[in-house]
Amino acid sequence: MFEPLSLFRVRFRRFREDESGAVTVDWVGLTAIIIGMTLALFAVLQSAYEPNATNIGTELESYSIDTAFD
Repeated sequence: MFEPLSLFRVRFRRFREDESGAVTVDWVGLTAIIIGMTLALFAVLQSAYEPNATNIGTELESYSIDTAFD
């Protein structure tokens, strides 16, 4: 007959040696790093592209579109 303490030790050893969820933890960490690096890249590149985007927006606003059906 098992003692409660030895049963706990067996279950704890199985839990400690089980690696089935480790891949999920790795992917969560890698995904967080990739998202963080992407946001940092956008923050750096925003200052380079913002003047051009403003010029394009101004140019597009100057066009008039005729919506009347003749």
